[in-house]
Amino acid sequence: MLSCDGGALLRAVILTVPLQTNDYWKKNNYQTLTGIEPGWQGIFATCDKGRESRAVAEMYSILEECAAKLYPEMSKEGSKNAEEEDEKEDIEAAINKELLETKDKKKKNDRPFASVMMDVLCVTFFRLKQPLEATDIVRALCESAQKPEGGTIRSKYIHRLTPITRTGKATVEGIREVAMAVLAPHFHSGQQGIKFAIRPTSRNHNVLSRDVIIRTIASCVGAAHTVDLKNPDLLILVELYKVMCVG
Repeated sequence: MLSCDGGALLRAVILTVPLQTNDYWKKNNYQTLTGIEPGWQGIFATCDKGRESRAVAEMYSILEECAAKLYPEMSKEGSKNAEEEDEKEDIEAAINKELLETKDKKKKNDRPFASVMMDVLCVTFFRLKQPLEATDIVRALCESAQKPEGGTIRSKYIHRLTPITRTGKATVEGIREVAMAVLAPHFHSGQQGIKFAIRPTSRNHNVLSRDVIIRTIASCVGAAHTVDLKNPDLLILVELYKVMCVG
């Protein structure tokens, strides 16, 4: 997974929302996917050990509130459809529909965001679908947290957010493919002399070394730009998880 954006995008967003337990998560039918697939975008969120389920529940609340502010038309459309369905369906029909949706995996893929089950401690991942943009959402959350009054979107369990623009296979070729797609608008659209830094992170992955990852990404950036580890214009984030790379 690889993400590219200007400035220090990743900072703790530490605030307060009502405590949500595992039972609450299940009761509210949160959509959970299994495994990260190529071509996705999303957000990595870190938390304390043993707080993963509460972090997921909290992240759903945060994403719902943030998406409503950044994409109001999507929120209005969803509310309108829900109201129309409530008027037409009786209680029995609504129960039957909910049971069918729970069994139908395709319904999960229609949601604008969904958590992904991971066997890594202290880390959760949320897949986002268009029109949601991972970098826009993380930037909005960080800007909200930096406001003098503390902003309106708060978290208690989420510590760090990493926006993921695109996912691919954790091979040299897979990393190169993702990098070329993600970096093009930032480095290959007429820009010259951009200072950049590369920050790779590996989770449950020991095939590709840090040096190989950095060299692969740097080759995709090109010679027209320069490395600056202390004061980069753009920070390129590369995450390797098992057999997947994201950026």
